[in-house]
Amino acid sequence: MRGPTIALLLVVASPVGIALVLAPARAGAQTLDLQQSTVIGSPRIVGMGGAVSAAAEDMTGTLATPAAMAFRPPGAVGSWDWDFYLDTLIASRETDLDNSGLPAGPDRPIEAFAGGICLYVGKWGIGLTGAGVSYGLPPSMTGAATTTLTSEGSQLAVGRAWIDGQLGVGVSIAAVELAIKQGDVTVFDTTGGALATGVLVRPNAMPWRAGLSARLPAITSAVTNNCADPANCNGVVPPMRGQSPWQIGGGFAWRFGQTTWNEPNPVLFRDERALVLAADVGLVGRVPDGVSVAGFAAQVEQPSGRAVTASVRVGAEGEVLPGRLRVRAGSYWEPARIEGRAGRVHATTGAELRLFHFAFWEKERRVRLALAADLAADYQNIALSIGFWH
Repeated sequence: MRGPTIALLLVVASPVGIALVLAPARAGAQTLDLQQSTVIGSPRIVGMGGAVSAAAEDMTGTLATPAAMAFRPPGAVGSWDWDFYLDTLIASRETDLDNSGLPAGPDRPIEAFAGGICLYVGKWGIGLTGAGVSYGLPPSMTGAATTTLTSEGSQLAVGRAWIDGQLGVGVSIAAVELAIKQGDVTVFDTTGGALATGVLVRPNAMPWRAGLSARLPAITSAVTNNCADPANCNGVVPPMRGQSPWQIGGGFAWRFGQTTWNEPNPVLFRDERALVLAADVGLVGRVPDGVSVAGFAAQVEQPSGRAVTASVRVGAEGEVLPGRLRVRAGSYWEPARIEGRAGRVHATTGAELRLFHFAFWEKERRVRLALAADLAADYQNIALSIGFWH
């Protein structure tokens, strides 16, 4: 059981979360490229630069691969167990979320939440997670005094371990609803869904793991315009549609430690000096007629996603004080989705400190504090989390 987590994420919104930003009528309806290229997730994912496709386990790892539900985290022993988490999120301002080169504006607060619950029974794992974002749009952009965007979504992931715990397979289905409100009135809204799958290989008595994952293009509904005049709603028009492209990726991880990494039976705590090195590569598909979200909002046509893009991520995690302190570091290449823009190199770091322990249901529980940071040109993401040590 992971327990409640309170997180402070600076810059948690993504192009998906702001996919329906309003634009003046002369911008015209557009197809928005909804690809998220920056690393968003738990402090472990952020601190390791997103290179967790092979090292992922439990429901927080489903952001990288749904196969993470096939394996329990350390501490989840017994014939069955359960886990949950809860995050509250507050974002910073003046950050270039999708590397558009356009000013973000001085007053664009973002509030968000995330949470989930999962159940492990035998070799099976099933997890349900949800998240929501509320994004205030400045009056200078829309001409409306109180305009907000809300994004609420959920994901159901199921995984199973095979061949004595050496192979994990998982699938997930995600649904999201995006809406723009002026006051309490919903002006535009749309819904979408996507399917993903993943495979993790963890040979017993070996120090390495490997993973593959794939996500199909999202299926989205047409944008619903709730205004009397579909072509003009307080001087703005909705985007024609949004498109999330296909994704495929793979990763490899190696652990140096006193005991074997891959054990057929779960262990409670290892409490040993260890180092995990990981690397991921990924490909993201095209949006043939896509434009950037930021460009759409700023009335600047920025072609985005017109070509397949590739990313590389590397990360490390070391337990330097057994059972008390872990440190993390990483880096990744954020590819340029927007024509005329260069990609960005990100540097990430993080640490996890055990604070105290107690007994619950005849099992030792350890409370920890985790911190992570992701820094790049015009981008900052800092995460602070309180939860259980695994």
